[in-house]
Amino acid sequence: MSNTARFGPHHRVAHGRDRVDVLYAGRLAAEKGVGLLAEAFERAAAHDDRLHLLLAGGGPEEAQLRERLGERATFLGWLEDDALARAYASADLFCFASQTDTFGQVVLEAQASGLPVVAVAAGGPAELIQDGRSGVLCRPEAGELAAALRGLARSRRSRERLARGGLVAAEARTWERSLARLADGWAQALGDLAGVRSAA
Repeated sequence: MSNTARFGPHHRVAHGRDRVDVLYAGRLAAEKGVGLLAEAFERAAAHDDRLHLLLAGGGPEEAQLRERLGERATFLGWLEDDALARAYASADLFCFASQTDTFGQVVLEAQASGLPVVAVAAGGPAELIQDGRSGVLCRPEAGELAAALRGLARSRRSRERLARGGLVAAEARTWERSLARLADGWAQALGDLAGVRSAA
């Protein structure tokens, strides 16, 4: 579930550079799709040198990614609390290439932070994102992910539109709203059960 009290656009710190920061948050591990992420970013950055990759997290692929990406990436390490909220809100795009996540909490955190999200259409992220409205869903192909990153890097208007859609989506998935829907479901079920018993 999203935590709109913890994450939000109000945490943004402007970097003041002519740069488009693409954020990834999570373990730097093969099962998280970081190889696909790196390839997609490299392809996008080859056409737009303003793109810069920010990686929040750590893991077994970090050394290889550092060597591969060089100065085109900044490794932020593991972040928590306000530092993590600032990292989300201060980026320009969020990219998530994992095909194994059953939920995708980081997608909700990015949406709650006002970030347009580009993700692979698999697992949890595919259920959290309405393609073209609250993010962009792509096949697990570097070229398709790169094209989405390039397109959004070029269009501030598109980024702002998807950011607004993402904020709406995150707000709909807060703990409070989810618990309210659960309570409504239980009330409906109990009402139906009471009706069945009275009819019997």
